[in-house]
Amino acid sequence: MMANDQELMMSIRAAIDDCTRGVDEATSLRYKVLRKAKGEEPMVKKISMTLVIALVILALAAVAVAATVLWKDAGEKVAELEGEYGYYDTWDTATKIELVRDLYEMEALKGNADAERLLKGEGMTDAEKDALCDRIMLDYIGEDRVDLICLETILSTLRDVEGGTPAWSVEDKYWYNQMLDKYGMLSSESQRFILPEEGEINQEEAVRIARTLLESVSDKDLDDGIMSPYFEENPAFGYRRIWTIWYDLRTDGEFRGNPLYVYLKPDGTVLSYHIPELYSLDLMGVLPDDEAIPEEQALEIGRKAIAEKLGVPEDEVSSLKAYYTEIEAGHSKAVDGVMGQHVWLVDYAEQNMFAAIKPDGTLMTVRNR
Repeated sequence: MMANDQELMMSIRAAIDDCTRGVDEATSLRYKVLRKAKGEEPMVKKISMTLVIALVILALAAVAVAATVLWKDAGEKVAELEGEYGYYDTWDTATKIELVRDLYEMEALKGNADAERLLKGEGMTDAEKDALCDRIMLDYIGEDRVDLICLETILSTLRDVEGGTPAWSVEDKYWYNQMLDKYGMLSSESQRFILPEEGEINQEEAVRIARTLLESVSDKDLDDGIMSPYFEENPAFGYRRIWTIWYDLRTDGEFRGNPLYVYLKPDGTVLSYHIPELYSLDLMGVLPDDEAIPEEQALEIGRKAIAEKLGVPEDEVSSLKAYYTEIEAGHSKAVDGVMGQHVWLVDYAEQNMFAAIKPDGTLMTVRNR
């Protein structure tokens, strides 16, 4: 049982203890027990509704913990085989059968008639057993190519979370990293997931900060059901400890556009953010510097410049949005700036046009996207 599972069970038991606290000290209850012992009166056993609810919660939590142990233990089995023998499509028949047996005994393939027939092994050649193993595993992961049977697809099936492994909690991702390392499968290119330490924000706090920011700068619908949290030693930031909260945009489960994401320091400070509105210029949003002009002033400067460029009255230029951004490498010409420079970008989506303004209010350029 993992440490966080133990903590969960301990907190539930503590809740039950709270429900029954005071029983030992209850004078009236001791008196009733003595009278019952003397045969003076019947004693009716009563259980409070609070205790009943607590016991139900304990039972449900035990089931949840068991499910967690199942998928992690089963994942360990798959990782052990893949670490020793390579990818599934290179395995011999005996190793494939070992995988099916492990998953069956751990109830991942519980009730699977083909698995039961395979493990009986009666009246089948080795070639037939090999083909049946492939069919069992392909049906299990919902794919049609043997080369897709691997640790990640099996784990994604075991841990049935919408969005797959990217949507796992940071605790689960950290466990995954540790498991890969244990079996020699963690490459130098692999993401290095970590856990928050004392003084660093947790996943819930990181999501709250990121969501609040993204909702303030974009009108896109954010679905926490397909949100991906990462806490890692990020190579893009010199392997500093960085939170990334990532939202895909989807319709009916299908990817439908550029993602939204926020980078945070471990203490919750926003480093930068990305939204589709900035994607065409590959600009990253940042929070305004202390010396930068206010957003309202940037909007007015942008409105005037765009109206002049179009040759229309200023009041005809409406629905502007302002973003404070950092110019990325290779896109300095788009806004007449240099890499790393901060600018106000005033976007006029109706005419596919923007104005770039320096933090001090100096107009840099007005042009089409």
